[in-house]
Amino acid sequence: LHQLAIGVTRQGLAAQRADKCASTREITGPALRHFPRRPMCATLSGAMAVGSIVEVSSGKGAICSAVLATLPAWFGIDAANATYARDVERMAMFAAFDGAEAIGFLALSQHSPEVFENHVLGVRPQFHRRGVGRALLARAEDDLRSRGARLLTVKMLSASHPDPSYVHTRAFYRARTDQDQRPAT
Repeated sequence: LHQLAIGVTRQGLAAQRADKCASTREITGPALRHFPRRPMCATLSGAMAVGSIVEVSSGKGAICSAVLATLPAWFGIDAANATYARDVERMAMFAAFDGAEAIGFLALSQHSPEVFENHVLGVRPQFHRRGVGRALLARAEDDLRSRGARLLTVKMLSASHPDPSYVHTRAFYRARTDQDQRPAT
């Protein structure tokens, strides 16, 4: 299991990397000032259109199910997907839309007033590498900052697991945390 903490103090960085291949940063403070806040762009036809990201209050399970069904390399176990769809109904959720279609989502579980977990994030494959996941994560971080959260974590398969899809997943999260470890400008 690979756990990436996206929001604790830098002092915990060395100890967590040594033991759990984790990296960390504070959700609040100067480390986030340089986090990119570019608009999320998405398209099916080739023409760029700015998508919208909203907090979802109903129909969370349906959005989760629809998106995860397009991602069998990551979410290929029907029973697990049904559990995700059930669980997200009670979590904070943000979704990215292209028109009326949900193209991605992120659901947060809360472990304590200051600690949250990126429980599940999914983006339809045709929208990969277009900033949708980054925009969802940035929106969730903004929301958590406003709630006074200090730690956001995500768990995934470690590099010792041979699943090639998770090479890209780890790279996605590593890029988010490595970028945020640079000094603020």
